[in-house]
Amino acid sequence: MSRFLIIIGKIWLYVAAFVILLGYVSILYNDGFWKLAAILSPFNIWNWLAVVITLLPGIGLLELGKRLDRRGQRKG
Repeated sequence: MSRFLIIIGKIWLYVAAFVILLGYVSILYNDGFWKLAAILSPFNIWNWLAVVITLLPGIGLLELGKRLDRRGQRKG
């Protein structure tokens, strides 16, 4: 079970990172560099919040899989 959660977590992170990067490339292509710079500004909290919310399930699955793996090693 822990192996499955780790694999699903990695898949989630890879797909989410690809979608985020695709969105940034799309903004760069359609609206230009300055729009992308405004979106990636450290003061644009909404963008960073959206990225964290997008990546959080994958990170959670990875951590849960690692904890279950450690717990299984302790027991047996």
